[in-house]
Amino acid sequence: MHGVKVGGNPGITPTVMIRSIFYKRHSIIQDPHNGLFDEKKDETRIMKMAEQTDKSGYQLW
Repeated sequence: MHGVKVGGNPGITPTVMIRSIFYKRHSIIQDPHNGLFDEKKDETRIMKMAEQTDKSGYQLW
């Protein structure tokens, strides 16, 4: 998807980080029924993951 290959042989296909906030009782979810979440906290987490991918070389999907 989007040019990123997921799965395959370990050591051949690069590791991919897949983020999700859509699991039960995630700390940034404010109202799961209406899809409301803390956008500021989410932005902070996105920036942190971007830094990690820069350091590790992992792809972020």
